[in-house]
Amino acid sequence: MLLSTQPVFGEIGLHRGEIRRATGNTRSCAIPQRLAFTPEGVLREAEWVNPRWLDLAVWSMLEQDWRRRDHAPAAPAMHIDQRTSALNSSL
Repeated sequence: MLLSTQPVFGEIGLHRGEIRRATGNTRSCAIPQRLAFTPEGVLREAEWVNPRWLDLAVWSMLEQDWRRRDHAPAAPAMHIDQRTSALNSSL
């Protein structure tokens, strides 16, 4: 599986990306680490799945972190409606 932050920051031009994963899912939690997201903390009992509450680990990446990491040029500014439309069309 190819993992990339290019569509989020380079094409859509969002300022902040966030990933939330159940703390007990170690394979899933490895994804934001591989993408160089910054760990922010744990949301305790934040999601109800089946018969129990799960804690969610939260990671984020800001646009300037992504640019520093990838040495990417600045994306043209987009209005929030354009960003939402671009994000929805990429899903």
